[in-house]
Amino acid sequence: MDHGRTSPGDDVSKFCLRLIAASGVLLAMTASCSRYSDKPSPSLDEVAPLEHASAPQEESNTDPVAPPVLPDIALAEIAPVEVRPGERIEVPVTVVRHGRDGAVAISVEDLPEGLSCRGSIPASEDRGTIVLEVSQDATDLPEEITGTCRAVLGDSVATQSLTIHVKQFPPPEVKPPTAVVLSPGMEKDIPITISYEGPISALRLEPSEVPDGWHAKPVDCDAGDKIVIPVAVPKDAKDGTYQLVYTMNVGGRRATVPVTVRVVRMPFSFDSFRVVRLSPGESRVVTIPIVRKGFGGPIDVTLENLPAGVEAACDTVPAAGKELQLKLTVAEDAEPRVRSTYLVGSGGVFHCRSPMIVRIVDREGNYLPPEIISSQEMRMLFRRGSIGARLSANSKHLLAEVYGGTPESEAAVQAGLRWLAAHQAADGHWSLNHYDQATSDCDCKTDFEAEVLDMDTAGTALGLLPFLGAGITHVSAPEGESQLLVYRTTVRYGLSWLMRNQVSSRDLRKDGNLGGSLYAHALGTMALCEAYGLTGDERVGEAARRAIRYLLAAQHQAGGWRYQPRQAGDMSVVGWVFLAIREGQLAGLPIDKTPLLRAENFLDACSVGEPPHEKAQYCYQPGGDAKISLTAAGILARQYLGWPKDHPDLEAACQLIFRQVP
Repeated sequence: MDHGRTSPGDDVSKFCLRLIAASGVLLAMTASCSRYSDKPSPSLDEVAPLEHASAPQEESNTDPVAPPVLPDIALAEIAPVEVRPGERIEVPVTVVRHGRDGAVAISVEDLPEGLSCRGSIPASEDRGTIVLEVSQDATDLPEEITGTCRAVLGDSVATQSLTIHVKQFPPPEVKPPTAVVLSPGMEKDIPITISYEGPISALRLEPSEVPDGWHAKPVDCDAGDKIVIPVAVPKDAKDGTYQLVYTMNVGGRRATVPVTVRVVRMPFSFDSFRVVRLSPGESRVVTIPIVRKGFGGPIDVTLENLPAGVEAACDTVPAAGKELQLKLTVAEDAEPRVRSTYLVGSGGVFHCRSPMIVRIVDREGNYLPPEIISSQEMRMLFRRGSIGARLSANSKHLLAEVYGGTPESEAAVQAGLRWLAAHQAADGHWSLNHYDQATSDCDCKTDFEAEVLDMDTAGTALGLLPFLGAGITHVSAPEGESQLLVYRTTVRYGLSWLMRNQVSSRDLRKDGNLGGSLYAHALGTMALCEAYGLTGDERVGEAARRAIRYLLAAQHQAGGWRYQPRQAGDMSVVGWVFLAIREGQLAGLPIDKTPLLRAENFLDACSVGEPPHEKAQYCYQPGGDAKISLTAAGILARQYLGWPKDHPDLEAACQLIFRQVP
């Protein structure tokens, strides 16, 4: 039997077996169905509830579908950025959404003060920008700053580091302005230069150091404006170098601006104070030295108030020039005159006005005009030292013409007389300290007068002398000037007050004293002598003689005078005493020569000049140092004692005074 092969009979057997099995399954299914066929079919009413009841059974068997879980957003790496103070830059950022939609808010945390950052990424966009801004005054930030960039979308948050490199601008460079030269009372805008690489907005310069007595205000300017600092020099500023310091904030950095001002009252001047004597028809070149103290530029020169008939010509003084060549030409018919001529210089913003005396003399050397020389009456009035020329309007006018008076100077005299008359007390005296009480509308007293000594003898004498100088006495006014008669009462009251207060005593060392110190007594003596010389009134003459006698008796044995009788003298009081003695001589009062000889010894003791002009300078008391004011008093006394005008020491002293005029 072959086990590897099958016969046709085997295949038929297998087919029959399969057929029988299928028939059995079919019979079983038929039997099952027949069991249900015995029951009746359900009605519609029965079906509906069954269908309704079956629905919950189907839902309870169905599970809900959960939405997919998305990953959080992410920020891509941000490249480092560089920024400067005052800058505003945009930094690109990229977000990885991972399927999330919506706008992304972005901020940067952990930033120091002075840095701000804000930004966003629009919905449906992956890229956006954040704006990084550095304040202009953020000058103390570290060079490297690491912040945390935070992105928020709904409940999803992403962070990324942001490295910021801060590059600071170099400090501002302020170029101090060069020192400027100004005179008291002047104002000037001084430009300054500021170099700064960063942005500059509005600037404010605050004064931080200001000299005493100066005033400075803050300066505001906008970016791009020319920066100037206004400087105003006080009118009473002394010569010297001053510095003002301003401070300002540039880009958050403090900068200082020093401003140096050199105050020079006279940046340039002409050393012109001299007497130039010219004759009709003469032409002369006068060399005038120029003193420069801070101004080296060219100077234009003009002349004011030349005598009639005199012409002047000069060229512009070149830069750094030290001399002015002035040509003066006198007309052939020019009359003798004298004028205080002024050289007016203009250089840059500076000006000066320096005096020079120009005198025309005739060919015989006379200073007085023909009207005076040819008239016997006028010559008597104008005799040397005479005070009689005050008694005529014509003679006063001629005096003004000869010695440089002007309508302006005469107007000033009249204004002064009105003021003095208004401030005389009811009893006739003038007060040095309380003159404001004499009139209800006085507003001219100043604080500096609070320390003035109240010496009524001196005040009354000083009040009287201007009226007497104008030719006004207690009985008359100059011929031709009737408008001055109103002041006769003023003079009468003043003289009466002096005479009422004069001491009357049998003791000759006390008799005649006008009160106060010898300063005051000397002044009162001058007023009495002038009043007597102008009027010849013996009542006034007697008071003047007694005042002179008291003055001579008060002399110290060494020849001087001081505050009280017979004290060791000083040159200041001696000068006033000599003026009083001279007034007595001019009034025709007899003066004993012995006190004058003693006074000359005192002058010799106060002479401190250097050889060969030992008597050209004077000190306060013997052994002291020379002073210009006392030198003037000393040489005046020397002239009263007989020095001629060409005395070598007198000429040397005059030159010294000319170089130190006020």
